[in-house]
Amino acid sequence: MLSRAGRLDEAEELVAAMPVHPDALIWGSLLAACRAHGEVERAERVMRQRTTDADADASDYVLMSNTYASNGRHGEAVKVRRQMRRNEIDKVPGCSLIEIDGVVNEFEAIPANSIR
Repeated sequence: MLSRAGRLDEAEELVAAMPVHPDALIWGSLLAACRAHGEVERAERVMRQRTTDADADASDYVLMSNTYASNGRHGEAVKVRRQMRRNEIDKVPGCSLIEIDGVVNEFEAIPANSIR
């Protein structure tokens, strides 16, 4: 809640003071708030922490890349995406389900570069 409210200093302090190791959801929330509020340096700090954890995943890298891109730092965004490829970190595509006349249909997001 602190992150969403833009109180990132307090949010980061709270995470640092937690008596248990913060999980991926907590770090991801802080990273997403950094993107939303344009806090690139803080996002970099969070990302350094995430990459030392065993549970870092594609969403962390995508958020960091998007943070750079939304702040006009496209070169750094590309570097993060390349790092994902080098480390063989795959982004799982999103999907949606809709029921029509009792039949469930699934729609999956397919990256433009994979359409042939």
